[in-house]
Amino acid sequence: MSEQAIIDYWIEKAEEDLASARDNSAAGRFQNAVRDAYFACFHAFSSVLLNSGKTFKKHKEVRSVLHRDYVRTKIK
Repeated sequence: MSEQAIIDYWIEKAEEDLASARDNSAAGRFQNAVRDAYFACFHAFSSVLLNSGKTFKKHKEVRSVLHRDYVRTKIK
């Protein structure tokens, strides 16, 4: 599978997760909505990282890069 196909897959997963989060929120399933929103962010950011040539196997690694390279640097 090409790198672009993987990026597209992560974006599609993010969109599906976000739709699920909205559905769960509308149905009052807030814990599920939060979980789905988290995964939407995780999948979207994973595609950003892959597009930058970075890959990780664990959620912890992705979260660490997000905070180290994006949150703490106060990128606007």
